[in-house]
Amino acid sequence: MEALQKYLAELHETCKQASQTQTSILPLIGDIKSICFHEIEPSNLSLCTDILVTSEIGILSFLQKTCNRKDIPKREEVAHFFHEYVQYMRYRQFPYAEYVVCSLMSLFRREQASNTVRNAFLSPVNSILQHYHDTINPALLGVTPPPTPVFSNSTLSASGAANTASSGQGVREMVDTLMREFITVRGSVQSLKSTILCILGSLAEYFPDDVEYKIQALSPLFLDTLQGQFKAKKQDQRLIAGALEGLCSLLMCFPSVVTSPAAVKNKVLQHLYMYIRASVNLPEKLARYDVPRAALKMLGKHSYILREYCVEDCKHLYDCITTLCLHTNKVLRGLAYDALDAFLVEVAAELTRQRRDPSADRETFSYFIMKFWSMLSQSSRVSDIAIATRVC
Repeated sequence: MEALQKYLAELHETCKQASQTQTSILPLIGDIKSICFHEIEPSNLSLCTDILVTSEIGILSFLQKTCNRKDIPKREEVAHFFHEYVQYMRYRQFPYAEYVVCSLMSLFRREQASNTVRNAFLSPVNSILQHYHDTINPALLGVTPPPTPVFSNSTLSASGAANTASSGQGVREMVDTLMREFITVRGSVQSLKSTILCILGSLAEYFPDDVEYKIQALSPLFLDTLQGQFKAKKQDQRLIAGALEGLCSLLMCFPSVVTSPAAVKNKVLQHLYMYIRASVNLPEKLARYDVPRAALKMLGKHSYILREYCVEDCKHLYDCITTLCLHTNKVLRGLAYDALDAFLVEVAAELTRQRRDPSADRETFSYFIMKFWSMLSQSSRVSDIAIATRVC
């Protein structure tokens, strides 16, 4: 740990030498990453977390000292490292989840110098909510950090107990703050808006009782963003991906936002399917896969909501999904197989409902049988066999 503390101390020294910061921050972060991810034994990761989170020379302390410091460039790289560390720890205990969320939300509100830095503050928040929601006490969340770290699943100290006075109030403060920022933020903000939508969706999925009060105002943020982006001449892929991911999380507990009578009247579900359909139909040249990943997640988790549209458009959708099942990107390929499984289950369920004309059901059934037989008889690729088995 001595080497880690040495580099952290040097990182804090850059606050006093702003003119040299640009050339010194990045190498220091590289050294800290190397130690945390490659040199520290798994048994010592708890001590490493203690140092990064609570120490006076820790990462959170550095972010607090440099908040709004325009004379220190590349501050966001420090927050990016912390995000990577949170993801690295996702299968291990992380006792400071609430404290870190509150601290980063506080920094997000205080930071006015750079939207890039603000977005970097929020990224670890969403990862913590996704990885540690089972152990998070929502009464300890909020936009103001407690005076001392409060451990999850432990007896609250006097400083932490005050935060439990109103269970869920902190979550509501987070929702209100993020919604207000989404609406009012100006400048180069698409990445920031995308991250905000993801966090709002996560809060709705993991703490639905505390978010329900705002659901009527919250759901239009996702749906209106998607509608505006797909109508725009120049689409922003980051914002589309954030809206799809956030909406996917929201629908886990609030499917009525797209299935209620009012939503049916406004064809919300039809529009949503068209957005997903367009997102999984990849153009030839695509640098990032955030949008198709988000659309495949939506299909994997919510195909049951889109069942009727999936069946009516099954040939096109099947071709798009199976194409992605063969993609070189491993994450995209895995999500495509999950989406294919869910899609085929819903197609089978719809065919047994006898809602459509019998000849249409027979045609759909014959289409998939022919696809299945063609793959088994003409292809020896493992990927084709895997797809054919699913169709069967």
